[in-house]
Amino acid sequence: LRRTAAGKFDVRDAVKLEQLQEMDDQRRLQQLLPIDAGIDDMPQVRLAQDAYQYFRQGQMVCADDVPQAGLVRVYSENGCFTGIGEALEDRQIKPKRLLCTNS
Repeated sequence: LRRTAAGKFDVRDAVKLEQLQEMDDQRRLQQLLPIDAGIDDMPQVRLAQDAYQYFRQGQMVCADDVPQAGLVRVYSENGCFTGIGEALEDRQIKPKRLLCTNS
């Protein structure tokens, strides 16, 4: 039994480990997908800097462009993906899964 697809990802689009090892660093990096590639069908929300800092610390925040209730991709105002939140009523976003970043 071999999995040939998962969601929108297909094994035909994969790069073999041996191929990656033969590539130079620049070419290898070009093969990487963005970290949010698997969830790009979720609505996205950009947070102002202060709300972004609170969200990164696991706190619920308010935002202007919150869609209807449900899961959303959360980004800083400059486009840095930080995790997945749950959009609630009253423009609130509750952190669900966060990425550890140095920024």
